[in-house]
Amino acid sequence: MSTKASPYFLNLKSVFCDNMNQYAFIKHYTTNEVLYQQGDVPFNLYIFISGQLKILNKTQQMMHCSVGEFIGAHANFANICYPETVKFLSAGQILVIQFDYFKERIVHYPILFGKIIEGLLQKQKIITNISDQQFSHVLINSYPAKSGHL
Repeated sequence: MSTKASPYFLNLKSVFCDNMNQYAFIKHYTTNEVLYQQGDVPFNLYIFISGQLKILNKTQQMMHCSVGEFIGAHANFANICYPETVKFLSAGQILVIQFDYFKERIVHYPILFGKIIEGLLQKQKIITNISDQQFSHVLINSYPAKSGHL
């Protein structure tokens, strides 16, 4: 895994101490294999290594992932079930981390924890900007400005 794409994983071994193999592993996926299902409870934290992913919900869309990027982490950190299904369109690899142990350990590394939160917030900003661009015309047409009203 490239640490260039994800600098906050430089110290991942220190987070897990000598227990990394017990709590984290690389899993290989095949074409059409599901990473997680809509409604599942997130027990693991997934970090993208390789492959092509697709989001399945009301619409189907390709995911453009970078090495080291969290997949579905919003559900982990928000303590909610996955709102969508994600599956592989090609063979690929994911770093799978047991989330409870990771969450327990990461609080001892405030700089690393801050970088993770920054990454999640940046991803949320990108999603919000895309949504705003796609639906702004609907909102403008749905709520026309009336003179004399703010």
